[in-house]
Amino acid sequence: MIGARQILLVEDGAAGDETARQIEGAGFRVAAARQVSDALELLAKRRFDVAVTDATIADMSGVAILRAMRSVKPDLPVIVMLNKWDNVLAIAAIERGAVQCLTRPVGLDELKRSIDLGCEQVSAAQRLAALRRRLAGVATVS
Repeated sequence: MIGARQILLVEDGAAGDETARQIEGAGFRVAAARQVSDALELLAKRRFDVAVTDATIADMSGVAILRAMRSVKPDLPVIVMLNKWDNVLAIAAIERGAVQCLTRPVGLDELKRSIDLGCEQVSAAQRLAALRRRLAGVATVS
């Protein structure tokens, strides 16, 4: 798995082990945290391509989880998983930068597509920033 994308999974329930197996089975590397505080420590120390989090963790819930993770890594794509669909929570999460909200059970294909989407979003943002830097350099030379 050299060069595999690094995924942070934040999940405190029994479903976390199954989700980790799904993500690893799709060819990604997974670091799991059972509490948001542990996830924040990992984010401060390591590079992740995408975070996948349950919408409710024992030490935090709702969009507070998303806000906390993005305070450490503002550009980190975050996928939020809901045990049941909640329009208010899903909209709030998307408004605060979640790439996607998924309702359990999540199939492997859907989860992989969501992770790929998050990775592509970062890649596109990096390409855009590089183009802006090049254009700024051209504008100052002219």
